[in-house]
Amino acid sequence: MPNTIIKIGAAAFYDHRGITTLELPYLQSIGNEAFRYCTTLQRVVIPECIISLGITAFQRCIGLQEIQLPDKLTGLPNHFLFACSSLQHITLPPSMKYIPAECFRSCASLKSISIPEGVTVLNYAAFRGCESLEKFYIPHNVVSIGEEIIGGYPIDPYTGGAVPGYTGITKLKSVYIDCSTPPTCHTNAFIIVDKSKVRLFVPIGSVDAYKAIPAYADHFKGIYEFGLEASNVMDITDTSALLTWFPDVRVWRYEVKLYKNSTLKQQFLLEFRRVLFRSQQFAPPIYRQKKDTTNSSTDYFVISLENLTPSSEYEYTIEGVDTQNSPIYQSNGTFTTLGSEEGLSDITVDDPRKQTRKIFIDGQLYILRNRRTYTLNGIEIQTQNQ
Repeated sequence: MPNTIIKIGAAAFYDHRGITTLELPYLQSIGNEAFRYCTTLQRVVIPECIISLGITAFQRCIGLQEIQLPDKLTGLPNHFLFACSSLQHITLPPSMKYIPAECFRSCASLKSISIPEGVTVLNYAAFRGCESLEKFYIPHNVVSIGEEIIGGYPIDPYTGGAVPGYTGITKLKSVYIDCSTPPTCHTNAFIIVDKSKVRLFVPIGSVDAYKAIPAYADHFKGIYEFGLEASNVMDITDTSALLTWFPDVRVWRYEVKLYKNSTLKQQFLLEFRRVLFRSQQFAPPIYRQKKDTTNSSTDYFVISLENLTPSSEYEYTIEGVDTQNSPIYQSNGTFTTLGSEEGLSDITVDDPRKQTRKIFIDGQLYILRNRRTYTLNGIEIQTQNQ
């Protein structure tokens, strides 16, 4: 649009079937329903100079995959992205103070959303029908949670009774509320959450306070503390080990350090998307595994530590910080690698025809199976003694 356009009126492009990208560099105002039902719209960039956004401005833009919001935006209108069913991720401005009613309702593909720390109010059905969410995190400044904030839809047809049955959101397993004092909560805030599957996690020492409020206690499979899960070292060999720990949803970035004789040997930084972006000396595989437990998260970090020295003691530390770089998570421990002779012991396998043995070649640990040699990651190699 030309630079002279600073305002788009109500329903100006209602039900338009052709626009795919919308960049509005000088726009100050978007009216109600301005782009509602623009089903071909895929990308929207809203400028920093925006002053007014209308309700249902992008409602039912079912092809919308990306929307960029200005950092200084303090709020969104009701129903703003209602039923934008192709939207998978969105970053909300850090200056936002509230989540409006039905703002993200029926965003069926929405997999992740980071609610800014400054948000204090979650309004009616803001995330209802977001069926792709596996976890839902409410930050520590929230003081009020509205009705049917997240969950499914009434079973159709309704068969009667005091409370209708609900379809639930099948992927949702955990709700985290990082508030030591339970927020004021509408009686029906979580009534449409699948009680048979979804667990509520709250800060340490707050379980009893949440259990005393029916709006929380009556609508979850259980209420547990989060942030208590310790790290663990497993599958220790002479030159390798697996370091595991449960994610703490409050952590923005982890720093992992491995020491031998008080000397730093390896160091890793992981940001909140679980991507390794810096390491020293050796970058190990970092991945997530699923684990169904009663009192903890359903997945956990695994770091494969390689190139260790046999018969040696190692010390590790895991530290986590929030978005303000404040320390909120810490775990540490020690482990000792096996000796060289222990490393050569047989590995039991189900099929005796595929008997497996660990072997050393030029100081490195490999796997010998059926006269074939493999690295610990399963890559076959050629050796002189094949």
